[in-house]
Amino acid sequence: MIKKNALVLYAKKPEVGKVKTRLTQGINQLTPEMASALYSAILEDLIILFSNSSQASNYDFFICPKGDSKDFKETFDYKYTIINDTGDGNLGTSMYNTFSFLFNQNYHNVCIIGSDIPFLNENSIENTFNKLDSAFDFVIGGDQSGGCYLIAAKKLYDIFNNITWSQGMDFKILTDRARNNKINTAILPEEIDIDNFDDLIKVNEKINQDSINYKVKMKNTFNFLFHVKQIFS
Repeated sequence: MIKKNALVLYAKKPEVGKVKTRLTQGINQLTPEMASALYSAILEDLIILFSNSSQASNYDFFICPKGDSKDFKETFDYKYTIINDTGDGNLGTSMYNTFSFLFNQNYHNVCIIGSDIPFLNENSIENTFNKLDSAFDFVIGGDQSGGCYLIAAKKLYDIFNNITWSQGMDFKILTDRARNNKINTAILPEEIDIDNFDDLIKVNEKINQDSINYKVKMKNTFNFLFHVKQIFS
């Protein structure tokens, strides 16, 4: 039986030189191999979390991979359903089409999340669906760089066009458009998106403050940071 909530993780296959490339630039840079390994660790932790979550009974879990979906599924072989990216390289078009497709499949609430937010957790997703079940029609979460880590809705809104994504203006543009269209919007707390080495330092410090907890909840990310701990010296 179809559930009323759909959770969609947007992701890339962690190919060397194609993910987290900003971490390979500047003074404190990672090698392309390290950047790819970091992205892979965060992504796998999120896939494991949301495919096995105690909240998973409340939603169907999808992944929308960029590129070859079969190859992605072979790399990350967990419990989820692939949803094809039909945006022709445009993220706004892709998200609009994903919302449209899932609403047409009779889902009541659809939540799209990014793949490089290490501390995104079950509570955030539960809170999002609860807000959509109450007075809110649209939920958005922003990161420290002005981007969005979560976008959710219970109706189809044509507000994703003509945005240059990942330039630090996504969150402001979408919240402005929601307000101008009188869409009742809930804003979630800010999360850390790893865009540069300073962000990575913040993530490492937070994990070290509660290492016993994160060693279990974020096993792959924890192990990656442990094995490259010399870069923080």
